[in-house]
Amino acid sequence: MIIRCENFDPVVLEDIETLVKPRGNPHGRKKDLSYKDIVCAFDIETTTLEDPEVNFMYIWQFQLGPDLTIYGRTWEEFRNMLRSMEAHLGDDTLVVYDHNLSYEWQYLKNQFCFRPEDVFATDSRKVLKFTINHHFEFRDSYALTNMSLDQFTRKMMVEHRKLSGEEFDYSKIRYPWTELSEKELQYCVNDVIGLVEAVMKQMDRDGDTLYTIPLTSTGYPRREVKRVMKKFPRWRMMEMQPDYSQYRLLRDAFRGGNTHGSRFYARKIISSHWIRARLLSGDRSSSYPDIIMNNRMPMGKWKRGECTIQNLKNLISNGYAVIFRATFYRIELKNPRWPCPYLSADKGDHSGALYDNGRILKADWYRTAITDVDFRILLYEYEFNDMDIHELYFTEYGYLPDSLRGVVRSYYDQKTALKGNTDPFQILLYDKSKNILNGLYGMMAQDPVKRSLTWNGREFEEAEEDPEELLKKAARSAFLSYAWGVYTCCWARVRLQEMIIIAGPENFLYCDTDSCKYIDHGQSWDEYNLKRRRDSIANKAYAEDVNGVTHYMGVAEPDGEYSRFITLGAKRYAYEDMDGQLHITVSGVAKKAGAKELGRLENFREGFIFYHPGKTEASYNDFPIRNQLIIEGKAIEIVSYVIIRETTYNLGLSESYANLLRLVEEGHNY
Repeated sequence: MIIRCENFDPVVLEDIETLVKPRGNPHGRKKDLSYKDIVCAFDIETTTLEDPEVNFMYIWQFQLGPDLTIYGRTWEEFRNMLRSMEAHLGDDTLVVYDHNLSYEWQYLKNQFCFRPEDVFATDSRKVLKFTINHHFEFRDSYALTNMSLDQFTRKMMVEHRKLSGEEFDYSKIRYPWTELSEKELQYCVNDVIGLVEAVMKQMDRDGDTLYTIPLTSTGYPRREVKRVMKKFPRWRMMEMQPDYSQYRLLRDAFRGGNTHGSRFYARKIISSHWIRARLLSGDRSSSYPDIIMNNRMPMGKWKRGECTIQNLKNLISNGYAVIFRATFYRIELKNPRWPCPYLSADKGDHSGALYDNGRILKADWYRTAITDVDFRILLYEYEFNDMDIHELYFTEYGYLPDSLRGVVRSYYDQKTALKGNTDPFQILLYDKSKNILNGLYGMMAQDPVKRSLTWNGREFEEAEEDPEELLKKAARSAFLSYAWGVYTCCWARVRLQEMIIIAGPENFLYCDTDSCKYIDHGQSWDEYNLKRRRDSIANKAYAEDVNGVTHYMGVAEPDGEYSRFITLGAKRYAYEDMDGQLHITVSGVAKKAGAKELGRLENFREGFIFYHPGKTEASYNDFPIRNQLIIEGKAIEIVSYVIIRETTYNLGLSESYANLLRLVEEGHNY
């Protein structure tokens, strides 16, 4: 049923049962809140005028359960509806989901009085939850799902999926009094109906209630891991937690996946026809889960060590995990034609450096925080005259707890067994297993020291909290070690480095975290995969799919063949597959739309502009000068707002990278 707000009778709220509270305080829910046992949703549609430049809401939709949609056209109507609902809620609260809550927060934040404890945000423009007058708890369903509303409603296979925005015409100017066609209204209400249906289906799948459902997608693996880690001795977990100096070293040593393009092939279209060789891509299967299952990690108390090169060598040769800060003097690549320099300019201080798209080719000196794992790669690629060690800590290596690896094994088994299954419910279980696996690493890599944000009535301000005290507070409730996240990335970069070495420096084209693109000259992956399979068999890191095929974590698998390929550096490449179809990967550009706009591979050059990249920018007005706009003799209420504009994307190169590529094209190594 779809009704106007003036036709809504809030007395129906009294017939909705109050949800039974579970024991304890699941996921930090406020103990004084009692929820109505119904899922709600909220959404608005807005229009932007250019002269004067202003944005305003012209329709809002409120979904009460799966069967009742209430809509209105003004903010006054919305406020009145909430007031009327409050009179029939008693002490209960309605949970209202909003897909991208931060957007609606921008419009609501100055309309209601919010106490600091009413709002939970992770960033000044990223609000996860807020409560209005104790009776309406708004939650961000995008944070819960980490996917667009279209993806979420399709994944959950609900009846009312998000309708195509191409037919809606967002550029059309609509006012609160503009008559909407039946199709336009259906587009608006489908967003909230479909959202409620999808959230309810996800709750049913996981056996959740409004009390137990996580606030974010990472909450799912978090509660699972937290449960099993109760089996791990508490004293050992406390012992592993770093003090502040050790934390700073780990934090500075942390870096993500290795992503880089060969400077010797950059800006050139590499054609398999002309070079008479295949262009292939290899991908590591379940890279991070493989590391968690098959690699040893720091598993003891960090101890301060002597800051000498000899001590560092002794610790590494004796099998210890080591974190240290060091300065390397007159450092440069051993092989000047090595295509993927490991050291990042952003992860250290340096002087007299020459860069390859943000990587160090050589430097007068380079100071960084580093692990023993990174140090092995550094020694393989670089030579230096001398080094000073400024601080050093070490601990024992060991496999991660069996209970934790058991979670990884369980969800990998489930994901693999369901792979290719077309049954709708099995697809949901497959997605859940995949999300759990992806979330495990994210929990380990989460920074334990993060200042909280407080809403002061006008803006968010960062709390003045001592970082050392924050670290101690995090340690008291920790069930994972931050070092595991740091080392998971380290070992994954080692496995990728091994793939680059097998491909060969003269054949390497591009790499990104767990994949390597290269020119095929008969390179064999047999030995690499044999080692990965042996590790996976030993640690039970394998599973069978629906067809009885066994999959092993960490093995290098074929991930595509290209007829032509070009790169302009990290997160910028394009290729034609063997059917001649054009594909692009550019950070900030939608893949399908970007490939269509690019047109042909020859256009993938610096200076090419994507005019419709699918990328937007936001312009915020927190305190509008005017609170009312008169148009056609009618008043429109103006509240704080945000204007979303589509931007262009220019395939430019930094000056230093362009200069390097010119040198390479002239025959120099750098």
